[in-house]
Amino acid sequence: MLWVAFVLALIALPILLFTQALYVRRRVIRLPAAQGAITGQLWHPLRSSSPGHRVVHVLALGESPVAGVGVEQHEQGLPANVARALAEHYHREGAEDAEEEKLSFTWHAIGRSGVTAARARQTLLPRLRQHLEEHVRLENDGERVTFVVLVSLGVNDTFQLTGQRSFQYHLQRFVDEVDTILRLHCAARGREEEVDVALVVAGVADIGRFPGLPQPLRWLAGWRSKQLD
Repeated sequence: MLWVAFVLALIALPILLFTQALYVRRRVIRLPAAQGAITGQLWHPLRSSSPGHRVVHVLALGESPVAGVGVEQHEQGLPANVARALAEHYHREGAEDAEEEKLSFTWHAIGRSGVTAARARQTLLPRLRQHLEEHVRLENDGERVTFVVLVSLGVNDTFQLTGQRSFQYHLQRFVDEVDTILRLHCAARGREEEVDVALVVAGVADIGRFPGLPQPLRWLAGWRSKQLD
């Protein structure tokens, strides 16, 4: 009789998961993306009159966290907070080693709620190119430039059941193309030797901790997200 119960459980589980997925899709509130400017600037409080100048451009590309879902204004979101954290870290750790340097930070959010790694190349990269052309012209020869790029993807791939290899392939292509776009932008202006690029890929959020998902759907989604991480 145990094997009969086991077979019945295997039959019932997909039906239960499908029912729960429909319930979540219809009942869970979808929060809008943040409002306000998607670009901002922070000046380091020290060295404001020094001749040296370095600009750190914090560029965030990805899904809901980058789009500002859950906050009212983009200045409260992930890219702006990363820029603030870097500025505070520099203030604590770098002040003694850079007495002659003037430092400013800019941040820019290139996000779209619901985007997958495969779709990110088509939807986010054109916006990156546009931002660079309009706001990062590299016209000041005395200016040193650092790009800190944060990529946040994977939650939507988890829900859309993207395979691990497919996700890794599209994520790697996306990261490689971001790096290429930045370096070509700098090379076209003769600044490739003066620009540093740091690419950071955020881990996939543990969906098993999402309280809005019922069990066992939450457990399965959490297991899937860890497979992609």
